[in-house]
Amino acid sequence: MKSSFIFLFSVIIVGLVIVGCDTEDPIVNPIPTDPLEGELAKVRSATERYQNMDNALSDEYEDIDLFVANQGWHYLKGSLVDETFELEKPEILVYAPDSNGGLMLVGVEYAIPVDLSADAPDGFTGAEDVWEINTDFGLWVLHAWVWSDNPDGIFNSTNPLVPVEP
Repeated sequence: MKSSFIFLFSVIIVGLVIVGCDTEDPIVNPIPTDPLEGELAKVRSATERYQNMDNALSDEYEDIDLFVANQGWHYLKGSLVDETFELEKPEILVYAPDSNGGLMLVGVEYAIPVDLSADAPDGFTGAEDVWEINTDFGLWVLHAWVWSDNPDGIFNSTNPLVPVEP
């Protein structure tokens, strides 16, 4: 009887081991499954180095001496301004004052000349990105608050969390 119990116990253990040893590992996918989230992650990755202002300046982003309330300071890379939306190459970096008196990267802005694109450019996946015409500069513009929360939405043109004054 004792040997039957040991045999039965051994069969159960072997069965549990076999069932528990699935040869396929679960798929771990660090890439977001939502296309928009994946695109935003690419923008963050491409612009992470610009959290250090010196990197932005060495990559030819220039201070255009433009502060916009609830947006911040704008740094433009003129060589990128053309008719093409390039996800990982925003034309403008947007910085806001931080609590230490410096500037911190809060978002990016895409800028496409209206005279090169009569209609709003195709941008991010989905319908959340609403391009606006900036008549002062003759540009289609789109903000993406990829480095700062924005309670009004990631693509809203202004961000209430960014100061009104420099």
